[in-house]
This record gives sequence, structure tokens and C-alpha cells, in this order.
Amino acid sequence: MILSRHMENNTLKQIEELLDGRLGKQTEEILDAVDHKIEKRLSEQTAVILDTVDRKIGEQTSLILNAVDERITRSEEKIDRRMTRIEESIDRLTNTLDAFLKRMTDMETEFAMMKADINRMKKVIQEKLSVEL
Repeated sequence: MILSRHMENNTLKQIEELLDGRLGKQTEEILDAVDHKIEKRLSEQTAVILDTVDRKIGEQTSLILNAVDERITRSEEKIDRRMTRIEESIDRLTNTLDAFLKRMTDMETEFAMMKADINRMKKVIQEKLSVEL
């Protein structure tokens, strides 16, 4: 009986060691397989998330660029209208100045002619009347 108990304990011990070794390997294989599946799933999900983020960023970038382009276009139109008004004002001012300068030139010419006429009249008066003016 003691011998059979000893054999029983010994066999039980061997069975436990054998199971621990096999279970340890199986557990390790299962954990490796689970790790591999998790890594694969994470990799797939990461790819999907990154693709979605890239697409969304592209859409947002496009929207922002379109909005900026629209604002720039409106600003350019305002600038063009203002430049047109400024150019028209400059043209009117140039025409006014040209007319003023022509009048001044005409007046100077007329003044020079009148001065010459007066000098001739003075000369005639001095000669005819012998009076100094």
C-alpha cells in the first residue's frame, strides 16, 4: 500500500509535469496566436483610420483653400474697382490740370503781347509828344 501510494504520487507528479509542459506550450501558442490576431487587427484598423483621416484632411484642406480663394477673388475685385475709380480720378485731374496750364500759357502769351503793345505805344507817345514816360 505504501508502495502503491508512492507510485501513485510519482505517477501523479509525472502527469502534472507532463500537463504543465504541454499546457504551457499550448498556452504559449494560444497567446502567440491571439497576439498575432490582435496585431493584425490593430494594423488593419490603423490603416482604415489613417485612410479616413487622410481623406478628411484632404476634404478640409480643399474646403479651406476654396474659401481662401473665394476671399482673395472678392478682394481682388474690390481692389480692381477701387483702382478703376482712382484711375478715373487721375484722368479727370490730369484733364483739369491740362486745361489750367493751357489757360495760363494763353494768358502769359496774351500778357506778353499786351506788354509789347504798351511798350510800342509808349515809344510812339514819347516820339510824338516828346514826353518821357
